[in-house]
Amino acid sequence: MSFQKQVLVLKDVFESPTQNKKSLVGIARIEIDNGVAELFLSLVNVPLLVNAKYYLWVIDHDQTIHSFELGTSPISTVKVFENMPSIEKGVSVGIYAVKDQLPLTIAFSKSENGTFTLSQFKKTVAEKQLEQITKKMSPETVQNMLDRSIKKSVILLERYAIQETPTDQ
Repeated sequence: MSFQKQVLVLKDVFESPTQNKKSLVGIARIEIDNGVAELFLSLVNVPLLVNAKYYLWVIDHDQTIHSFELGTSPISTVKVFENMPSIEKGVSVGIYAVKDQLPLTIAFSKSENGTFTLSQFKKTVAEKQLEQITKKMSPETVQNMLDRSIKKSVILLERYAIQETPTDQ
């Protein structure tokens, strides 16, 4: 296998309530050499959230998600991939934090041919986090939550539904 490398500049996508925060910047470098795939990560100005855990996803061209736990204060790290990523045709990289079981996207980047967009990243992270939460619950609890959510949605729709008005013809 030949040497392959992808370098991405991670950009801040975290919406902070403070106006004078410094933007996160980072470099994610993925290298494959002699059958070993490694991720080299360097970050500055990471928004540190109390009681949050940080994760990094590498989404390869085949849309396989390679997940790495970064701990509670990510700055620089080197990680070895468990499975070989397909990076030659493009890759996307995103960092998110989980605080109070809610995922918050922190940074994102994709190569020119990367197939995963920021909105796809956020949606997939939210879906995976919901799976993790509901795995720990009994089926009755999940159904109860769904029922309450549906009832709230119906009430809101009824309350704020736009009445159709006849149009002049």
